[in-house]
Amino acid sequence: MHDLDYGVVLGDTYVFTPTLINALRVGVNRTNVVTTQDNVSSWAGYGANVTPLNQTIISLAAPGAFNIGGGPASSKGSHSTPMWSIFDDVSLVKGAHQIGIGGSIFQQGLNYFSYGPAVGTATFTGQQTGLILGDFMLGRMSTFSQGTIYGFYERQFYDSLYVHDTWKLNSRLTLNYGLRWEPYLSPYNNRGENEHFDVSLFAQNVHSKVFTNAPAGLVFSRRPAVHERKIH
Repeated sequence: MHDLDYGVVLGDTYVFTPTLINALRVGVNRTNVVTTQDNVSSWAGYGANVTPLNQTIISLAAPGAFNIGGGPASSKGSHSTPMWSIFDDVSLVKGAHQIGIGGSIFQQGLNYFSYGPAVGTATFTGQQTGLILGDFMLGRMSTFSQGTIYGFYERQFYDSLYVHDTWKLNSRLTLNYGLRWEPYLSPYNNRGENEHFDVSLFAQNVHSKVFTNAPAGLVFSRRPAVHERKIH
């Protein structure tokens, strides 16, 4: 498979007057990164009663002896949404001042999914025979854990505004000063998979309607919080 990384930027610089110039840039870029999985056999392929959620790969862990499978090779990959950006800068020369005013807005988006937790990891510690390899040869694992395929779809905006001035006081002294506003805007999930913990709901023993088995007070954005408050 081939990774993809491409982008396009269009710009226009417009001279209103010899002392007033506007520069506008609009761009978009996107990436696609794919990692391949090991091609061995699933746990079911070796005769184990385990659902092969992660196709042909297994994970064995014998701390101090060896580790097989799992890890980054089990990740499926990630790709970004088309990430667009707009930048605009105005330059004005007025007397001994060169004033700059501008701003930008940029949106990033990441779609990531992994088969890693779905591999199923068998861990051998030697607690059965006293020897790690002894437990492994007998198939006496100490723990086995398996999750499922997961992904997250994060979005976030980056905005900024600025103003600055270059003031030439004389031939030997120039002042540069300005202000910049660049707020932090929280990321969000476009599939409503974010959650937060509300102490007041926990005190009322309120449980989510989205995931009914979740602990009290844990609210998921897939439903408005006001709806969660109506749960008894």
